[in-house]
Parts: sequence; structure tokens; C-alpha cells
Amino acid sequence: MIFFAPVAPANFFKLFLGLFIMLILPVSTFGSSHSPVSPLNTIEPVIQLVADVNLQDCTYTQSLSANQSITIVCDITNKLGNQGDIRYGVRLTKGEGDTQELIDTKVYTQALSLKTNQTIKHSIEYTPPGYLQGEYGLFGFLQTSDGLPLASNFLGKIILKATIPSYLEIKSNTCSLHIQGEPKTTTYAMQQGVDIDQNEVIEGTCVVEAHTTGDTTITPSFVTYQKSVFGEIVSDTKETQKQFSFKKNETKTVSFTLPKASVPQSYDAVFSLISSDGKVVSNEVPIHYVLRGPSATIRNVLLDKDYYTAGDTAHVSVFWTGSADSFFGARKPPTNTTAQNLVISIKDANNAPCSKETRFVIPANESERNAMADYSLPITNLCANPQVMTQIVDAIDAVLAQKTIGFTSDSVQGYVAPKEEIAFKQNFMLYGLFAVLLTIISVFGGIMFIKNRNKVI
Repeated sequence: MIFFAPVAPANFFKLFLGLFIMLILPVSTFGSSHSPVSPLNTIEPVIQLVADVNLQDCTYTQSLSANQSITIVCDITNKLGNQGDIRYGVRLTKGEGDTQELIDTKVYTQALSLKTNQTIKHSIEYTPPGYLQGEYGLFGFLQTSDGLPLASNFLGKIILKATIPSYLEIKSNTCSLHIQGEPKTTTYAMQQGVDIDQNEVIEGTCVVEAHTTGDTTITPSFVTYQKSVFGEIVSDTKETQKQFSFKKNETKTVSFTLPKASVPQSYDAVFSLISSDGKVVSNEVPIHYVLRGPSATIRNVLLDKDYYTAGDTAHVSVFWTGSADSFFGARKPPTNTTAQNLVISIKDANNAPCSKETRFVIPANESERNAMADYSLPITNLCANPQVMTQIVDAIDAVLAQKTIGFTSDSVQGYVAPKEEIAFKQNFMLYGLFAVLLTIISVFGGIMFIKNRNKVI
């Protein structure tokens, strides 16, 4: 899917573009995915292509085994630059249109990198939760770890038969959020990306239906991810949650206090219910929110080549956005970004520097700040499997955002492999030589045995 980014648009244009993107992108973009809000009619709107990755020609087969696992095979294509940090996942939904409900999300930890105009056929195994019963929509989707939507594809409908008789179902379409101190009638959706200050508290409620054979006691639980469920797990305030008791097949409303991270940025807090022995006994529901304050997000990094030789110049394209609370529809005015410099360095697979760490001054012009820009770094030595490290820092070098992306090289002449790879090859050759010698000894021993037996006869 082609992803276009608006560069510092006016508010009316931003609203129109947001509606356009929502129509062409099945994967939602939340708070930090929007470009910073600019004064009306002060900057000429620009559209820029920052990613062109597609998920297509997908097929899937469902196992007849007890776990009903599903094998999904898709072509993943890339048309723009060497694209790293391609993460993939699977979603199950129930219902249609406005009643469609997110039932399950599975995110895989592997990151893919594709060269320009490269297509790969990728296979994944997905095992649905054992408590699901009925018909569900199956989706595959691609994002970066910073939440940039790359592509999604509706794969088809699947029928599941429950193998786990007892669980609790969080009805995600009944959930809502409320900020302490605001009128009770002011509520927010779970994936809206509501922006809050560090001293504000988000409360939430969801209707939960027990599918159980007896009484059970549960406690709300959360795991917090930076930017999206594709991001890193981060620590949070670990709010104390109230316990709830359910009788057999009882339905009631469960309330909770959302734990907060400590650093200004956008986050996904994944909500589930755990039993008294600490086991997850429900489905999971992601809650997207934004912690207000100065921050930045490096949305995408592209490389012009997958390896370099000494004397080359690497061209690194970087697309980043300002503070996560700077989006259309935020509760409060946006926080001005304090970003001053972009710091880039490149290392090879042996973790040896391929270039000097280079600082680039971030332009003051807002249109230039929000555009994908190309940065040149002289390469000092052979650089296979390059790892690109990027940072956005403020005037005192405090890090507002950082991102490391690895790219896989094709066969490179003169490449010195990492020690682990060399050791593996040496061991492989040693074992191979040992196997050949063992075979020769076995054959020679067999011949001698036959000769000796013939002499005895």
C-alpha cells in the first residue's frame, strides 16, 4: 500500500486528507500518526510518498487439528527505497460495518527488510484463541514499529469451534474512557488516542460476559507498548486495579484505571483480565492514548543501497513527525517540538562503524521539518548488512526519538563475516571432513572384513 504523508497542511486540508487516508487505509492511524497542526493558510500543503509496501496475492489454509491453526502465505512487495522495519500481524474481527468488533490481534516480532522493487513470499502460522466460536473476518497487515501503516489485506472468513469452554469476553465495542475531572458525559473511544497530561487520570469501563461453569474472580491487567503494539514494551505506573467476581455466565461492567508511561509519546496499553493465579482468562483489547509533552517519532527510514564499499556515499531518507500530541482533534493545543538535530550513524554486521556519527541541523521551516529528507554520509569501509541508527535530539542533546533499522545485504565481495558466522562455517567444514574420513574408514573396514572372511572360507 502506498503511504502518503501531508507536510504541514492547513487545518481544512488536513481534515480532508485525514478522511481520504481513512478511506484508502484499512489500518487506522492514531494520535502520533498525524502531522503537526499548523496555523490556517500559512503553509502551502504538500503531498509526499514516504512508503510503498504492499501485501497481496494472499492465500490461507486452516488446519483440521484441535488448535485450528491457520497458515497464511502472502507476497510482500516494496517499490520505494530499501525498506526496513517491516512488521507483520494478523487480526480477527466479528460483524460487519459499524458493528464490526476487533476480536484478536497477533503481532510477530520478526522485522523484514526489502530492497527496492523486491518481492518476497512470506508464510506465517496463526493459532486463534481456543475459546472462539463462530465466523470471523481474517486480516493480514503490515506496519513499522513506530505505527506507520504500510498495508493490510482482508483474507477471508473462517469458522472456529471453541475448544476452551471457560473464559471471559471483553466486549470491546462497549468500552469507553473518561478523564477524571471532566463531565461524566465526556467520553473517549479506546483507540481514539486521547491526549492527557502526566497528572491526569484515565478511567475506563467495559462490559464483560462470563462464559464459565462456575464462579470466578478476575483483575484488570495491562501491558504498555510504545507507539503501537508493534513497538517495545515499556514500564508504566502499574495502577492498583479493583477485583471483580463473576457467577456462571454472568454479564457485568468492569471498571479500571489506565496505567501511564512516564515519557511523552503515544502508547498502546493492552487490556486483559487475569485470574487469581495470574493467568490471562480473556481476550485482549488495545487502548491507544497520548502522553502530552515534547517528543518526536521517526516514522520511516529508507536506504539507497543494501551494502556499501569504502568511498561510497550513503543516502539515508528520514521521515519524522513532531510531538505526539500535535494532531487534529486533540483536547489541548499542541506541544511545540524542541527538536534541534538529527543524528545518524551506520554500522555493519560486526558492529564496526561504516561512517562517522553525523549531526544534521533540523531546519526551522515547518514544511522542511515535516518532509522526508535525504541525508548523505561518507562510507569509510566495506559495509555489509548495514544497521542505521537515527536520533532526534533537542538543544541539550536529550533524545526525543530514536530508531535502529537493519538491512540484509546480498552476497558482497570482500565481506568479512561475523565471528559467529565464521565459527559456524569452520565447524561445518570440520564436521564435513570428519564425516568423509569416517566414510572412508567404514568402506576400507568393510573391504578388509570381506577379504578376511573369504580367506577363512
